[in-house]
Amino acid sequence: MTPLYQSRQVAWWVIGMIVVMTVFFTFIATNRTAEAPIWVYPAILLVMLPLCFMTVTVTREHLRIACLLGVPRKTVRIGDIRSCEPYRAKGIQRFAAQIKPFQGRFQMTGAGGVVINRNRGIPIMVSDPEPDELARAVARAREKHDRPGRA
Repeated sequence: MTPLYQSRQVAWWVIGMIVVMTVFFTFIATNRTAEAPIWVYPAILLVMLPLCFMTVTVTREHLRIACLLGVPRKTVRIGDIRSCEPYRAKGIQRFAAQIKPFQGRFQMTGAGGVVINRNRGIPIMVSDPEPDELARAVARAREKHDRPGRA
């Protein structure tokens, strides 16, 4: 099934920090006698790299949020969504990168996103470069979900 909306986000500033820190730790590891092998320090930082990519997909049945390798992932049934409201980030919040699935935060980049209020459970905050378009896609999916006989 083709998605009603799909968005891919990349936290470029986090990737830049990982690269700078990897170079820094590699330089430190090569200039001192350490018990750990040289590759350990960059490997620790590179483990975070898949968390810098996020995809948001809206279909008629689900809203899916997944990182690069699919972990962590959150799937919400359209029937469980009560409302979807755009928000605008303010100040330093624009630079926050948070992936906290148990707290309902999937904030990658940008100045805004949507807050998804569910019938049960905690609200989910999802960053998106086009929050109004995402909110419209969820509204269209809810409309189609309420009328299952029509496409």
